[in-house]
Amino acid sequence: SKCQHQCVVNFAVMFQESSPLHRGLTILNASTKWTVSSAVLATLLWKRDESVSWCVVGSILNAFNCKVLKKLISAPRPDGALKVDPGMPSSHGCSLGFLSTYTALDQFHLAGPAVSWSLGLGGIFLSSLRVVLGFHTAAQVAVGHAIGCASAYAWRIWGEATVLPLVRENSGYRITLYIVTAVAFAAFAFRVLRDVVTQRRVKKK
Repeated sequence: SKCQHQCVVNFAVMFQESSPLHRGLTILNASTKWTVSSAVLATLLWKRDESVSWCVVGSILNAFNCKVLKKLISAPRPDGALKVDPGMPSSHGCSLGFLSTYTALDQFHLAGPAVSWSLGLGGIFLSSLRVVLGFHTAAQVAVGHAIGCASAYAWRIWGEATVLPLVRENSGYRITLYIVTAVAFAAFAFRVLRDVVTQRRVKKK
């Protein structure tokens, strides 16, 4: 119908690259990596406890596993994507799925179901931007986010049931966890900065 056609046209105009909405979503997507990483680091420095350290180590392992899967599957990104590396599964989706799910589970009894659900839905929304802005297909983001969610659930269950009780009882284990966390975070930060420098060099060429 004419009304449906007009709705489609209006929707297309809203998401044109020159539109304020598209520019706003692009800025939000670009800042997600730095905002989330800064929030994780701030929480780690503020709380300085075993649970946060365990979450950080798990999120970095999750990101590493996603990179390995990307190389093994080697599925291309959608046509017109700004990046040329493999797209399945989405690294952003995987990391956001892990952190939003882990935090949501952690906050369910502390802050209540409403906060928990908001964190989970927020992660889904931020992951979906990778599809809206053309970086990934819907399947790539959905698979990445699902892997992150499943990894977060398994990592938290294993930690609370087995690892963290031992860490809390033994100062040696606790120090080891803190050292592993620091090394893992430093390695992750170095990799992110290296990727940013590489991307800028490619753009200049």
